[in-house]
Amino acid sequence: MVQITRQTKRHLLLTSMFFGALSILAYFSPNHLCPYFVHIPWLASTCPYITDDTPFQKPWGSVNVKATSTTNVELSTLPRMTPLELQLHNGDNPKEYPLRLAIDGIVVDVDTVEGNRFYAVGQNYHVFAGGDYTRALALGSLDQKDISLKAFVDDFTTPQRKELLDRVQFYVDKYVPVAVLKGSERGNRYDVK
Repeated sequence: MVQITRQTKRHLLLTSMFFGALSILAYFSPNHLCPYFVHIPWLASTCPYITDDTPFQKPWGSVNVKATSTTNVELSTLPRMTPLELQLHNGDNPKEYPLRLAIDGIVVDVDTVEGNRFYAVGQNYHVFAGGDYTRALALGSLDQKDISLKAFVDDFTTPQRKELLDRVQFYVDKYVPVAVLKGSERGNRYDVK
């Protein structure tokens, strides 16, 4: 039988108090931790400060597109790109065509140090480079069935549509939007002309 000493009890009590205080601090600190929870749906739902006005939590159909934390990008001002033009940006010729991918019709430049770790030739997520694989990106899936359906999301449930919106926001915050795909439904969904 394992015997718990006074020192072990004290250590467990102090550890529990520390994590309890950290939890309370996280719950009641809107300017510090809650904004970071919005990417974790179950945790975001517990934060009293996250509302429809909180970044990334826009209702389905609107999005606050930002290239950086200080620069807003209007989708309507971005150039149009065809799917064939986007295919050239798959990483096969990185000097002429920087690495890019599209999510929900928004083309983002992933030719960064971090982007290359994921999307360059030979990396785990290279399959997404040079195309619009909205479905797989929204589901976080590498399943060939989801990849083959590319941008098809008509059968998404409301929670899946919300996750898609969160993923779009994640990509446009992390990478610079450089174009909008011609013929994508993105324009209809978000009032982009």
